[in-house]
Amino acid sequence: MKKLICFTLLIAICIASTSCFIRPLRLQRETSGDNVESIVKADASEETGGDEDEKKSSESSANDPADQQASVVDFEKDFGTYSISEGWEESESHSTSDKFFYFPQGNSNKAYSDNVSVCSGENGYAEDDVMGFKDAIIRQLTTQFAEYPDATMTGNGTFTKNGYALLTFTITGLDNDTTVTFYYIVGDHKYCEVYLTYKDDPEAAEQAAQMIVDSFVWAEEA
Repeated sequence: MKKLICFTLLIAICIASTSCFIRPLRLQRETSGDNVESIVKADASEETGGDEDEKKSSESSANDPADQQASVVDFEKDFGTYSISEGWEESESHSTSDKFFYFPQGNSNKAYSDNVSVCSGENGYAEDDVMGFKDAIIRQLTTQFAEYPDATMTGNGTFTKNGYALLTFTITGLDNDTTVTFYYIVGDHKYCEVYLTYKDDPEAAEQAAQMIVDSFVWAEEA
């Protein structure tokens, strides 16, 4: 009998509580000085203490408009707008009318490449019912990856740079050392899914996906 995915949910800032999702302004004040990437990785930072020099360097770059202007490519879709790191490109051959794929430049025709996809969908969950949506996603992913006996799923709940509730699930233990991460940006009866698959260059892949998440704005708010 195959072993089901072992799931450990690590809710950053306030564990397993809906309150961390319904007061984004308070959360942002409590994490003042941290960039979004460090918030998403809060569980790891608490154990290691983090690298202060690297953190300050990242914050300095993020606050430099010239650097931001030169390092991103912007996209506008029916459901929202977002940016991705320069050096990544949208693949016409893989993308459809409602799901868009991004690869490191020149990699879209390779047998394997790190990649990110972006799509949106509707659901039955109100914006303030994040925990209900979280439970539904856990059930879905547990079923989806049940055929991988060594798979382990970890997750956390935070906010995007633009204040949207964010659920993040990372699954390891898959074939060929591949790791996948699902980012769900939560809206009112809707969501945006950013789906990252990587093994070649984890740092660059995570940065590309995180930039999409950080920059995302729903179409009606853009």
